[in-house]
Amino acid sequence: MLRLVGVGKGYRRTGTVLREVSLDVRPGEVVAVSGGNGCGKSTLIRVAAGLTAPTNGAVRGRPTRFALVPDRFTAPQRMTARQYLLLHARMRGLDARGAARRAGELADRLDVSPGLDAELTRLSQGNARKVQVAQAFLGTPGLLLLDEVTATLDDRGVAAVDALLREVSAAGTAVLRADPAGLSVAADHHLRLRGGRLERSAPLGMATLTLGRAGDSASPVRLTVADDDADRVLLERLQDGWSVLRVERAGP
Repeated sequence: MLRLVGVGKGYRRTGTVLREVSLDVRPGEVVAVSGGNGCGKSTLIRVAAGLTAPTNGAVRGRPTRFALVPDRFTAPQRMTARQYLLLHARMRGLDARGAARRAGELADRLDVSPGLDAELTRLSQGNARKVQVAQAFLGTPGLLLLDEVTATLDDRGVAAVDALLREVSAAGTAVLRADPAGLSVAADHHLRLRGGRLERSAPLGMATLTLGRAGDSASPVRLTVADDDADRVLLERLQDGWSVLRVERAGP
């Protein structure tokens, strides 16, 4: 069981980010942590992964075999998606045949386009993200840490991630995922990070935003966010050159 006990994290420039965070993630459980930009979700994932040390408190029970999908992906130069996945698969202990089979299966389920033989640097942001997600599911880790894993995925990609999470959690993997709209994702427990502290989340209304770009023939992008994040997300996307095609609101 992954256990965070009274974890705090502060930085000299930005001040305290996490305050007395205590959290248990048991084998077979999916725990979702939501919150706005800058609330500390990525810091929480990095602390859980051991990539940064807490200022105070402790992290206990982290399995030696775990997989991580950080919030950003820097694609290796001159490496195809296939080469990237096969490298990670071999590091996870899969033989060559098993690695190739699992990489192809994940690419098909996540709908990686134009395919695994494309160079990572030539893939769209969404498809590069799918490859990054796929590497986390190549084996069966004891712990899976996901940071805003579906933020740039299309509907098929989001559905595939949810299905994969059900499969690995059923096999005993503990999952901690951070997401701006954590209440809209598949999870056994929903928490919200606010003011550096974790709190139980009450169900919120959701908004589905359909976005497009002028002159772009690709399918529109659909994002589902919590109501209280919708205005911020809309503004950010408009400033980034997107057009709003439709806004749909639903209950919890």
